[in-house]
Amino acid sequence: MVTRLRLALEHAPQVVGSARRDVGEAVRAAWPALVGLEDLVDDVRLVTSELVGNAVRHGEPPVTLEVLLDDDGGRHRVVLTCHDGGPWDGSDPSPGSGRGLAIVQALCTALVIDADETHTTVVATLDR
Repeated sequence: MVTRLRLALEHAPQVVGSARRDVGEAVRAAWPALVGLEDLVDDVRLVTSELVGNAVRHGEPPVTLEVLLDDDGGRHRVVLTCHDGGPWDGSDPSPGSGRGLAIVQALCTALVIDADETHTTVVATLDR
């Protein structure tokens, strides 16, 4: 089963909480009987907070969050793609450059950052 969710977010701090809630509810709805569900929901919510918070704090509109939930092959995969339309500020986009992204990297099986002067896209993948 594959579930997709796309959130077009305001460029405002209060969207972090609503995005975190919406993504957590989507994971719970997709896999209500999953062993370890609450741990996965906690991790997904934390990663969502960091990605959306960074997009709102450092980026520019539009801000979107795409969520892919996929349980094909016996694994439960959550892919979060956060995009903002702001120019990259020139700082190091590597996952180790900030504490928040370091935490995200520790929770994820993959973290990819695509950034330049026109946009920033961060793709975080969690597998259980």
